[in-house]
Amino acid sequence: MRHIAEDLIRWAREGPESPFITEESGQTYTYGEVLGRARRFAGGLIESGIQPGDRVLLLLPNGIDYLAAYYGTLLVGAIAVGLQPGTTTRALEHVTANCQPKLLVVDPGRGATPELSDLARHPVEELSRAAPLEESPAGGGTDIAQIIYTSGTTGKAKGVTLSHAALRANTDGIVEYLELTASDRVGVVLDFVYSYGNSLLQTHCRVGGSLALLGSMAFPVNVAERLEQRACTGLSGVPSTFALLLQRGHLENHSLPSLRYLTCAGGALPTANLHRLQRLFPDVKVFLMYGQTEASARLSYLPPQQLRGRPNSIGTGMPGVTLEVLAEDGRPISPGEEGEIVASGENLMTGYWNDPEATAAVIVDGKLWTGDLAMVDEDGFIFITGRRSDLIKTGAYRVHPKEVEEAIVEMDGIHECVVVGAPHETWGEVIVACFLKGTAPPLPQVRKHLRGKLPEYKWPREVFEVDQLPRTASGKAKRRELLALLGADRAGD
Repeated sequence: MRHIAEDLIRWAREGPESPFITEESGQTYTYGEVLGRARRFAGGLIESGIQPGDRVLLLLPNGIDYLAAYYGTLLVGAIAVGLQPGTTTRALEHVTANCQPKLLVVDPGRGATPELSDLARHPVEELSRAAPLEESPAGGGTDIAQIIYTSGTTGKAKGVTLSHAALRANTDGIVEYLELTASDRVGVVLDFVYSYGNSLLQTHCRVGGSLALLGSMAFPVNVAERLEQRACTGLSGVPSTFALLLQRGHLENHSLPSLRYLTCAGGALPTANLHRLQRLFPDVKVFLMYGQTEASARLSYLPPQQLRGRPNSIGTGMPGVTLEVLAEDGRPISPGEEGEIVASGENLMTGYWNDPEATAAVIVDGKLWTGDLAMVDEDGFIFITGRRSDLIKTGAYRVHPKEVEEAIVEMDGIHECVVVGAPHETWGEVIVACFLKGTAPPLPQVRKHLRGKLPEYKWPREVFEVDQLPRTASGKAKRRELLALLGADRAGD
């Protein structure tokens, strides 16, 4: 029964002084130090009554404390559930009601966290003072290692359950095509609590590589400086990561001789930005990738040698994954036809936690129907053409418009609102709240209302009024038609 923590244990034994993570401050922690902290945290969980299969909610930022808590949770056979420290009370209440964690781990030094009834709160430092758990890790294989909450195709976040086996399969494939080794150090701007950031953690721990935290993309100049200072061999981001670095990071002023690859997922990287990166770093390989949380992160990649001829393709299935583009009846489509991307492989989720109906809607005969529409060319390379769902991809986040609409209509005097994602050259999409003429509240008022109800990345960037909100005969919003009314080439801030 292979266990995710076995990689950490191996490298702590074979190279205890090897660096594992360097924080923004420059403080570096070795594999031996991370395992030691994880074992003490695991001991703290045992003292708190945590048993295999219990959910442990980690409300921690990227850093040594998150690594210790994450691996410590896995060592005792419990299930890690990571959320951002800034998660709202409403979102926390939904997650806790859904997965019923036994314990909430917080970092008091990072500011106040919402109070939740009937849920024990433990500072991470308190749990990390316990006697270390020296036993072999509990569980593994098909046991659930973690739950990652994602907006998915409905308004309420769903808990994607990922087994040790699924995470290991995903890690194996990524390590293979990126050719990662112990000498690799990836620059991290992505949260470990989400699938893309989690994959950086898993893949570099697998090979004995290291992680360098570069800070927030709110300060791209600092990110670019740390990328150089830490001598990173790789940088992974979403399209907005590279847009911000190109616009405000002054990459041209930095010497990055150690950099050998870039990876981009979470949306299409504009061809113009791809070409800018290639001009700045002609010897750096760029990997365009595609995936979903339901697949432990990654489903496909486009080999760098294919960029010249197919810069808009997501490539083909990564090692260990089979991708098909199928018609609604399950028939493989011909080149030029449009169908839905369907994936199979060991990296697929077990299902959505406590939601068999939603699981059955996307996992059919062991295959994941992604909801993404695509076409294939004569050589089998896949090109995404749209989505069946209304999911908005803004920066590194996924937002379902229904959740935003429901929060907005709680405003006094507001009875109807339709939310869409409008194209944006930096963020991919920005959230726009649409109202009938004469009914729209001012944008500052909307955003003030949403404070405390939704995290800021789910707030609208714009408010628009239209003569008519297009709907189907059953009353569902026709978001594509509404977006067309707004104009297809928007670039508002």
